[in-house]
Amino acid sequence: MDKLAKELIKPMNKRDVLLLNLYTTLWGLWVTNPIWDTFAKSKIYASLEYIFPEYIWGGAALLIGVFSIYAAMRNKLSFLKVLSKFGAILWLVISLLYVTTDYSSTGWITAFVISTFYFLKAINISINKCQAFNG
Repeated sequence: MDKLAKELIKPMNKRDVLLLNLYTTLWGLWVTNPIWDTFAKSKIYASLEYIFPEYIWGGAALLIGVFSIYAAMRNKLSFLKVLSKFGAILWLVISLLYVTTDYSSTGWITAFVISTFYFLKAINISINKCQAFNG
């Protein structure tokens, strides 16, 4: 367990941060796409749609993803830390709403892992400050 904790506080790999935010950006684009109604295609989205329309969920993910990519590329760590907190909250809420709608779907697990990654990224930036990226 001690080794795991040490690994988690090492500076992050920028590539992994960019891939995480690329996923969030693509999810946001997919959900906000006006050509199809994503939420109507699967019951896993029912509880999300009950709270907000899909363009709100997709727009939030799109903004977090795009601005996080910008912040990572420009080494704007304070901004990235704030965005990471928003990303963690967004994906945690999505995970919880997925599980309440269809606990047998794996979507909630994916959303929870993404939320955890965003949360760990915010902690990592706080711990490593100006050395947040290892390459």
